[in-house]
Amino acid sequence: MTEIVLSTPIVVTLILAWLGSIVAFGKILLAQFEKRVETQFNAAAQTRDQQYSSLSRDFLTERERVTVLITEFQGICKELPLAYVRREDWIRFSTQIDHKLDKLAELVISAGNTNARN
Repeated sequence: MTEIVLSTPIVVTLILAWLGSIVAFGKILLAQFEKRVETQFNAAAQTRDQQYSSLSRDFLTERERVTVLITEFQGICKELPLAYVRREDWIRFSTQIDHKLDKLAELVISAGNTNARN
């Protein structure tokens, strides 16, 4: 039978080769892990950018809507005094009309009484 005699340099070389292969395999795994993480970060960044652009577009459309509402509100504010009478003003106006009608009625009644006496 042949004995395998391993000398120290051969054992050291085998151990170094084995450690080197483990280190190389570890580097390969780390490179794949880093590549996968980078892909996920890029996908997340792309999604974030799409959401940001979507929000920007929505903000612009909302800004336009607000501008239209402000314009309509300003138009209503301009037309409101022409179409709206405050309660106090209406009461004052109707009181004046009622007072004038009462005076007119008194004049008609007094004129009727004067004609009836003659």
